[in-house]
Amino acid sequence: MSAATRPERVFHYTTASGLHGILRDRSLWLSALRFCNDKGEIEYGAYRLEEELLSLAARSRELEDVASQALWTYLAETVGQVVKVDSTQAFSVSFCEDGDLLSQWRGYGGGGGFSIGFGRLALEILADMSGLLFGRCCYTAESQEVLVSEVVSAGRDFINCSKDVENWKGDLDSLDALDAFRSRVWELIPFFKDPAFSEEREWRLVAPASRLRSNDIRFFFRGGVAVPYWEFPLRVDSAHNVWEPLLKVVVGPHRDSDLALMSARAIVASQTFPSTLLKKSVIPFRS
Repeated sequence: MSAATRPERVFHYTTASGLHGILRDRSLWLSALRFCNDKGEIEYGAYRLEEELLSLAARSRELEDVASQALWTYLAETVGQVVKVDSTQAFSVSFCEDGDLLSQWRGYGGGGGFSIGFGRLALEILADMSGLLFGRCCYTAESQEVLVSEVVSAGRDFINCSKDVENWKGDLDSLDALDAFRSRVWELIPFFKDPAFSEEREWRLVAPASRLRSNDIRFFFRGGVAVPYWEFPLRVDSAHNVWEPLLKVVVGPHRDSDLALMSARAIVASQTFPSTLLKKSVIPFRS
């Protein structure tokens, strides 16, 4: 991706409570991907991967390579198992290139939300320092093919490590290469997006569970369900305050926009951020 196509900032949509918590704690919550609002998102990525892996199995069959056919099929089945069973293998938080997008206000603002603008470069630096993945979601077939090829590469490594092909089902689960394959699936699945949602121009910050400690995982409760999350600090320590990447807060459409702006100003001021960060949405409120 060329530097010219990278936005200066990306926006996280949230509620008034979310705005207050993010500014107060100087952190973001990354929720377990399996508990996201639309589970179809990970199923879409899984489908794209399974499709390619089964295609490779079919090609192996045509070449009468029974062992490779069985192993590619096994990997395709592994993808399905990973996204259905492993509920806390990746944590993510979403951003949008547009800080004032109607579809986002409808989906995330709850009829009176806010979008918080962060410096894209600062987030990249923080993600790299923390061993996380940060990037733009892939909507086109061409960009998704890059992700697919990386998973296929991990699959080839697994197949090359598989010695006893006659007993592959019983013996291969313990191979480190299979763990590496599963990890790669969870690292990349969050970046697959259905082309129908390309307007969102979404970015994601992703923390694979393999890079976290189990006691770092916390829970919040929504709809009677305990949702696992991990807290990502926006400053590494007191010496890195310069990396606090907050740049702008957009006050979403509201039946009383002046009151919403006043509320946001109070939240921002209470956390010692300048009120000049605030901007009202240009989208009119519709009840």
